[in-house]
Formats: sequence, C-alpha cells, structure tokens
Amino acid sequence: MAPNVGASAAAIADWMAALPTLHASRSTMTIGGLQAEVVDAKVVDGAATCGWGDVLIVSRTSKPDPFAYGIGAGQQMRIILVDVLPGRTVAMFLDDQAHPGFDALAAAAMPIVKSFVFSPSPPST
Repeated sequence: MAPNVGASAAAIADWMAALPTLHASRSTMTIGGLQAEVVDAKVVDGAATCGWGDVLIVSRTSKPDPFAYGIGAGQQMRIILVDVLPGRTVAMFLDDQAHPGFDALAAAAMPIVKSFVFSPSPPST
C-alpha cells in the first residue's frame, strides 16, 4: 500500500478501488456492530504487475514479520476492512487462488465473517 494512504478502512478501500490495475467494486456491511468496507477486485487485463505477476495491494516491511500480498491475473479477491479501534484496521482476504469458484467460496466464508465479534478495547498483554 502506498505510504500516503490513510489507515482507516474507508481510506484503504478508496485507494484499492482507485488502482488503475484493478477492476474493483465497493460495498459496505456490518460485522459485530461495526461498519466494514468491502472491495471485490480482479486484475485488469494486461495490467502491469510486480515481479511475481501480482498487483501488490498490501505489504509491510517492518519486523518481525515483513510480507507482501497481491492479486494475480485471473484471480478474484474480496477484501473486508473493519476499523476496530482508532488507527487499527482489521483486513480479511478471500481469494479463489486455491479454491476454484469464488462464488462458492464466498457463500461458505461470508457467514463466518459476519459472525465475528470484535473486542471494544485492546487486549492487555
């Protein structure tokens, strides 16, 4: 994600939906009493991709666990973003890379996602 993108669910969803390399549609839903931003995305035919063939949508270079995650050509992905605390956004990803048939995957997974309940305060350590 670009460094100038805000940390809220809406800001992240706005950024993803505006990427010229993605066909993206947006909606909202409620999960555990909190509003969630939903982005359904596919790679645009002929879009520029990173070295391993994905459109990069999430990365973290910090320690202890740096990672990068993207959408591959021919893949469909649903990204669900929930602001659980100020400055704390939870991101959930459903993709059909290993599960042919996104509609069947979403039909099975979305009732589970809708059942999530988020704690109103951060856990103590």
